[in-house]
Amino acid sequence: MVGARAGILHILNFLGWAASLGAMAAPRIVAQTSNEVHDTAAQLLRSSGQRYTTSRKALVEILSDAPRPLTIPEMMETDDNIAQSSAYRNLGVMERAELSTGLLLPTSLYVTN
Repeated sequence: MVGARAGILHILNFLGWAASLGAMAAPRIVAQTSNEVHDTAAQLLRSSGQRYTTSRKALVEILSDAPRPLTIPEMMETDDNIAQSSAYRNLGVMERAELSTGLLLPTSLYVTN
């Protein structure tokens, strides 16, 4: 099913999506390589007293590889090993560490099974 719906789109702050979507948080770092993305993510989480766990690394990988901001259901479709509760919890930790941002936006297109 395809249709219009409001949703929360998740982005990594340092990849430039926040600025392109007019988000309040401007990217502090624009990472170029996969290693830089993971190094930056680990640094931001450590600076807020958090660990860069396997689950968080998977979310960062999905968001950094995505051609656009994603919703949690889209992230879960990308990786069957991501539990919904884990995704919400880890994205909350990532937002508090200023690693990611959840933007409540009207999405023009969504796909459901």
